[in-house]
Amino acid sequence: MPNCARVVNLTDGQRLELERRAKSRELTQRQIERAHIVLLAAGGLPGREIARRVGCSEPTVVLWRRRFEEEGLAGLRERRWGSRARPGAFMNVSAE
Repeated sequence: MPNCARVVNLTDGQRLELERRAKSRELTQRQIERAHIVLLAAGGLPGREIARRVGCSEPTVVLWRRRFEEEGLAGLRERRWGSRARPGAFMNVSAE
């Protein structure tokens, strides 16, 4: 079965902003990576190929492509965990 690419649709404004972010020298490497992921997804590349080109895992591609589809450019922002423990983080529990 062929691997079908899930294409992300961009407005002209979104494409310009993502291209600006992808070339930025002021943003973090993670923010630049996210812009590259979405731009490559908009180009019709499959997740595995995007991951190879960007240098990340395929689940990372799936995450950022989904967040962009759900929230647009705002979905690519940094998120803080606040006072909650990160999912999967070890909790300090004493054995009795």
